[in-house]
Amino acid sequence: MKPRIIGHRGAAGTHPENTLSAINEAIRLGLHWVEVDIQMTADKVLIVCHDFTVDRCSNGQGRVDSLTLEALRRLDFGRWFHQDFKNEPLLTLEMLLSLGKRHRLRLNLELKTDQTDNQIFIDLVSQQLAQSTMDPAQILLSSFDHDLIEAIGQRCPQFRRGLISDHFNETLLNRLEQVGAFSCHLNYSHLDNVALKQLQDHGYEVWCYTVNNADDFPLLKEVDAIFTDYPATFINTNLPT
Repeated sequence: MKPRIIGHRGAAGTHPENTLSAINEAIRLGLHWVEVDIQMTADKVLIVCHDFTVDRCSNGQGRVDSLTLEALRRLDFGRWFHQDFKNEPLLTLEMLLSLGKRHRLRLNLELKTDQTDNQIFIDLVSQQLAQSTMDPAQILLSSFDHDLIEAIGQRCPQFRRGLISDHFNETLLNRLEQVGAFSCHLNYSHLDNVALKQLQDHGYEVWCYTVNNADDFPLLKEVDAIFTDYPATFINTNLPT
């Protein structure tokens, strides 16, 4: 079996993560899927950013949820990675959904709240998705916060859902059923044949992060999808959809 190749934060190994340039690179490579991280700003706008602060991936400082969209748009999200990407702007979820629609790109949106009010966040996500013209089949919602996924599933049942975890155990298996999950997203280094078979026998797809070297992952051809920073390494002419 050939796993789906999912561009982790776009193409984070060669481009500044979670930016337009990283996602455009994934599109250029012919990927059908990318994974990005979604957070809320201080003025309640959904944006694409992994860390809860902007310190690592921009020329600014501070928590995402303490900064307004206007303040975030003044920052450079590319120069930290390489001079060639200077003046890379922030990407909003609205912009991402438009891009996905235009290129028929499938999106795994990892939802991140931390100190954010979950109910406000869920309201914003559901409103943004309702306003988008993307086919719900092109979007999968996932999170390490399994209660968040359960709640958003009640609001947005038409979207597939995935639970993220570092390890597999029986508690996780029960939560997958409770939230009506489509997939289980696991750290590839902690996955074994027993867990993989149990999950697939229960009807869940198994997506593994973050695989950057095929030789490191003996179960590569057994899982349903992998997230990678270097999608070009795994690319071929017959990418599964």
